[in-house]
Amino acid sequence: MKPLLSLCMIVCNEENNLPRCLNSVKNVVDEIIIVDTGSKDQTRPIAEQFGGVVLDFEWNENFADARNYGLERATGEWILVLDADEVLEEKSQKAIRPLLQESTADAYECTLRALISLEPWQYIDRKTRGWIRLFRNDPKYRFRSMYHEAVFPSIFEANGKIENCDLIILHFGPLSEKVQGGQTTRSERSWYYLKRAAELEPENGNLQFYLGLEYYQQGDLENAYKTLKRAALEINTKMANLYQTKNGLITLAQLAYQREEFDLAFGAAKGSLAIEGYPELNAPAYRLSAEAFLQAIDQAIRRSTSLDPLARIQSLRQCVRLLQEFQAELSQSLSTHNAPPLTVQELQGWLENCEDLLQKAEANLP
Repeated sequence: MKPLLSLCMIVCNEENNLPRCLNSVKNVVDEIIIVDTGSKDQTRPIAEQFGGVVLDFEWNENFADARNYGLERATGEWILVLDADEVLEEKSQKAIRPLLQESTADAYECTLRALISLEPWQYIDRKTRGWIRLFRNDPKYRFRSMYHEAVFPSIFEANGKIENCDLIILHFGPLSEKVQGGQTTRSERSWYYLKRAAELEPENGNLQFYLGLEYYQQGDLENAYKTLKRAALEINTKMANLYQTKNGLITLAQLAYQREEFDLAFGAAKGSLAIEGYPELNAPAYRLSAEAFLQAIDQAIRRSTSLDPLARIQSLRQCVRLLQEFQAELSQSLSTHNAPPLTVQELQGWLENCEDLLQKAEANLP
C-alpha cells in the first residue's frame, strides 16, 4: 500500500535544529527524505537516527533544484516540506493525516507562525496566497526559482485545486540571526542569494519585488525605486507573492511621492489596494493614494495657469471630474474602512476651490 505522507527537506549543518523539527513529525509522516547539501556536523547521523533517507546533493546555489531532488525520491501520496528551523505545531500534528485521508484538494496553503519571542510567547502569523508546503506527490508539481523557491506556480499552471487549511508551521528562525551552524548570518545569506537570483532571473517579478524591498531596507532608495518601478510596470507578476507585491507597491508609492511623481505614486498605491488580504497594509495605501491624488490635482491646476484660456478650462474641467469621482469613491470607502485618509468634507473643499477656478476661467473667456 502506498504511504500517505512523505517529509521532504533540504539541510546543511543543522544539528542544532533538526532534532526539534523531526520530533514534531516522527509520528506523522511515513517516510523522511533529507537532501544534504554539504553538512560537516552531525546532521546526517541525526537524520538517520529518525529513520531518514539522506541524499547527498552537490550545492549549485539553487534551492529549487535541491528541493526537487528530494521530491523525486518521495513515495507518499502527499508531500510535506519543512525547513530544519521549522516545526509542525502540536494540534496540526493530530489534524494533518485525517485532513489528507479525506481530501479532494491537490495542495494546501498553511499558516507560517514566525516566532519572535519564547518568553513571553510572541509570534506573527502569515498566511500568504501561494505559500504551500503540503501538496500531492505529482511529477508536475515542482519548485521553481533558485531563491524564494515556490511550488505554487507549477500547481497553479496544472490547474491543481488549492485550498486553505488550519495547519500551522512554527518558524524558529527569527529567534536567531545565525544560520547553517553559525557559518553566516541570516541577512548575509539572504542578501547574497537574493541578488544572485535576481540577476539570473531578471524577469521574475517575485524576486524583483523582494529585491526592491531589500534595497529599501538597506537605505539604497535609488535602487529600490528603480527595481520596484520595473517590477510594477514591466514584469509579469501573476505568480508573485501577494504580500510582497502589496508591500512593494506601497513602498514604490512612497518613493515616487518623495520624487514628486504623484501620478506614479497614486497608481502604485491604488494597485496595492486592489490586492485582497493583508488589511494592515490598507491604511498607509489609502493615505498615500489620497495625498498623491491631491498633489497631482494641485500640479495640474498650477500648470493650467500657463495654458491658453480654452486649454485651461479643459484642464480644470478634468480636475473637477476627477475630484468628483474620487469623492464618490471616498464616500463608499467610509462604510468599509475605519480610518479614511481624509474626510469627505475636506475633499469637498478641494472640489469647491477647483469649481470656483473653473467658473472664473469660463467667465474670463473673450
